[in-house]
Amino acid sequence: SISSAPSRLQEDVADTLRAMGLAVREEARDPLSGYSIDILLPAPAPEALGDTDRPSAPGVAIEVDGPVHFLSDSRALKGRTLIKRRHLLALG
Repeated sequence: SISSAPSRLQEDVADTLRAMGLAVREEARDPLSGYSIDILLPAPAPEALGDTDRPSAPGVAIEVDGPVHFLSDSRALKGRTLIKRRHLLALG
């Protein structure tokens, strides 16, 4: 998220994921881009899956784009949200 404090929507999403039994990290820092990721669902360690030859995966990043991420009265993303999304997609 662009703001430093999580939105109520983001907190609701994180709470729902936790209620589903998932490990949740909020406002995790992406080591490649430096972006703050709203919610990160860490991938299980390869050893936990019985695979010691595979490098660990970063997990699943979830960006919660509420109303402040969009141009007013529009479905178009604001520029800084759009560029963040493009950067993160390009990084995988």
